[in-house]
Amino acid sequence: MISNGLIKSYPKVRLNDMFGRHSLVNGTIRNYWENRITDPSEDPETKFTGDANPLPSLGDVKRAIKDIAIIPMGSPTVHAMGPFNKSLLIAGPNGVGKKTLVHAICTEIGATLIDLTATNIVGKYPGKPGLTMLIHLVNKVGRLAQPTIVLIDNVEKMYQKRVPKTDKSEPKRLKKQLGKFLKAIGPDDRIMLIGLTNEPWLAAMKPLKKDFPKMLYIPRPDYGVRVEIWKKLFKDQKSYLDEDVSPSLMAKLSDGWTYDCIKKCVNIALQAHKEKIDEEDRQLKVYNANIWNQYESGGKKIRIGKRTIKANEILEALGNFDPMFLEQDKAWLSWWNKTPQMKLRIASQFGSAAAKGKGKGKGKKKK
Repeated sequence: MISNGLIKSYPKVRLNDMFGRHSLVNGTIRNYWENRITDPSEDPETKFTGDANPLPSLGDVKRAIKDIAIIPMGSPTVHAMGPFNKSLLIAGPNGVGKKTLVHAICTEIGATLIDLTATNIVGKYPGKPGLTMLIHLVNKVGRLAQPTIVLIDNVEKMYQKRVPKTDKSEPKRLKKQLGKFLKAIGPDDRIMLIGLTNEPWLAAMKPLKKDFPKMLYIPRPDYGVRVEIWKKLFKDQKSYLDEDVSPSLMAKLSDGWTYDCIKKCVNIALQAHKEKIDEEDRQLKVYNANIWNQYESGGKKIRIGKRTIKANEILEALGNFDPMFLEQDKAWLSWWNKTPQMKLRIASQFGSAAAKGKGKGKGKKKK
């Protein structure tokens, strides 16, 4: 499996090294809508307006990852005695850190990572006997080298109704075997299947939620997370930055871009800045090498002052990448509201409110 590239090494990433903090405001809003009483005389100053289910912050996602994967998988006792999840779906746009989150899980529990992505197993273990052998090896090695994380990237392709003819990776190859694999996982088996997707709406929801009843959504970074990102990226580059470059300003201007895009744009701006300095140094060297130029100008030319990177140069580099547009935000929100846990939350919120309202009305009638 190692020689075939199924068992992979991964970078050491700690969960606490990732950006994001818990959103106390979002938790308060959810609790309010879950326990509210529909009363016309309710004080408008204590009433929350807006979305009853704000999107989770990255800190909320990290906490859920601890509860779902790290604590049960990291302890054999907790896994055997407490509730455990056999699978987990992590959804989010490109560049939000889905793979980094998987690497953090593996690092925290010291897991063996088996990659069963369609593009990784294409051409390996061919035919039905080969597929049977592949699942047998995953079961056997996964139990011997547990805790084990089995990863499938672009998992939505496995549940598509029609696979594009241009896709030669056979994404549906493991679909029938996946259910049998999950059923075979018992309380003593610290094995978890993790699926990653950046286009979950392409998959049929019914079979997807059957194999992945637990789903997590990583949204694009909010303002607070973007401030953290810019601060970290600017930490070692302060000597190159102009005074008009500040993390709070860049966080406001970079709304809609993911961490991966922001990191790439900073690298592009730094590289362009270094190339400009090198070109100026080369031109000065050529100019000063000519004695007639020195005679005409009265001596050698030198650079006066310090050349720094301005905010418009960083924004110019950021413009090379597309942000998340409003249509994409709506698509993600529409899909997220159709997931099993969001349906239960919405039903509990409005169901409890209706029940309390009816109960209050009945009480008045009795009086």
